[in-house]
Amino acid sequence: MLTRIFCLFLFLITTSIFLFSCINTTNPFEDYNNVQIGIALKNAKGLPMNTSSITDSIGSTIQIGPILSLANLVDSVYVTIKKYKNNKDSIYKFNKSDLTRDTLWCSFSFSKTGNWVFSAIAFLPNGDNRKVTGDITILPKSFDLFIKPIHQIATIDSMSTITVEISGGDAPFSYLWYHDTLPLRNDTNVMFIRTKFSIADTGVYTCLVSDKWGDTIRTSQSTFTLIAKKQLLAAISPISDSKLLDSSMVFAVTAIGDTPFIYKWFHGSSEISGQTSFNLVIGKLAFSDSGEYKCFVKNKNGDTITCIILPHSAPDYCLIRHPV
Repeated sequence: MLTRIFCLFLFLITTSIFLFSCINTTNPFEDYNNVQIGIALKNAKGLPMNTSSITDSIGSTIQIGPILSLANLVDSVYVTIKKYKNNKDSIYKFNKSDLTRDTLWCSFSFSKTGNWVFSAIAFLPNGDNRKVTGDITILPKSFDLFIKPIHQIATIDSMSTITVEISGGDAPFSYLWYHDTLPLRNDTNVMFIRTKFSIADTGVYTCLVSDKWGDTIRTSQSTFTLIAKKQLLAAISPISDSKLLDSSMVFAVTAIGDTPFIYKWFHGSSEISGQTSFNLVIGKLAFSDSGEYKCFVKNKNGDTITCIILPHSAPDYCLIRHPV
């Protein structure tokens, strides 16, 4: 009798286990196979970055967030980042208790340029893991260069300057000026200065600028052209005189500089018609010819100078006297 009862009890237990296994058809190992991991990126302002292969500038902060399916089956997640061909990793670990949160984010700041590789690895209880990788290229902060002035006409023996203005980038900057294609090894400041300009200084000037990282050099696309010219000088003679009525008078201008010259003569504020030579001849003086005379001189470069003969009321004067 006891044997029959024991056999019946054993049968019931076996049947229950079978029925339970039929009802619970889920295989935990099959669930592990469904665990997947992805990754999300966003910048320091929280704006999403849509690709796992990105480019950003130095000094930036990028947040990396692993995305899990069936996170309850994952023991831990490691997020690592390292510079390409460098064995030193930066590691951020999420434990199982962390995985219950809706979002997982870790931040990395980049103080060096170069290529970086990151990965997120999910470790499973069965010893398996899921991995996703990506890369980040960190570049120096971009900057723009402006040369002022872009063009200038300089006279011989005058002082000439050029200045570079920089927008953006990481200071300190280094400078090397070029005259045409020749590097000027002694000109390494933000401002190029020639205290005494000569004909040999004529040409095109550019500046090569490097930021603090040194591995990126930006060349100014603007050029500065200097054109040497002779300074325009002019003198008039005589500077004053006294003449009798009906006598003649001759004024002459001596000009030095880049020829040809253009001359215009004035009596007071009125231009004397037809007088475009370096000298002015008045053949028969009258009372109306008294007063101030001046000559306007212009060279081929467009430079101008005015020579003045002052009237009787000034220290130097031109006075026409009536004979006694």
